[in-house]
Amino acid sequence: MSLAPKNNQVTHVLSFASPETRKQGDFKLGYEWDESAAYVGGGTSIENDYDSRFVNLGGRLDFNRKQTTINLGLSYTNSDTHAMLDPDSIYYIGIDNYGKKNQKFQECCVRL
Repeated sequence: MSLAPKNNQVTHVLSFASPETRKQGDFKLGYEWDESAAYVGGGTSIENDYDSRFVNLGGRLDFNRKQTTINLGLSYTNSDTHAMLDPDSIYYIGIDNYGKKNQKFQECCVRL
């Protein structure tokens, strides 16, 4: 489904990367016993067009007077992208791969 007619002309486009501004915070807490340890951590990263959150758990077991060690770890990450395409560019790029979930893009196209 295309909201605008496709233009197959050769087009010169000048583009540059916008400066990235990211706010990130992460933490890790741990506690060690004589023959084991446990760790927990997490964090978040926030940008204008990207959000990411993560959490992790870990542990360590020591055997044979610390000559044998087993490490265990588990992590989970959840990320969201909120990219917005330039409304002037929709005549030159295909928008078929953008789903209905991207409301910002559809709003810009309806205004054209």
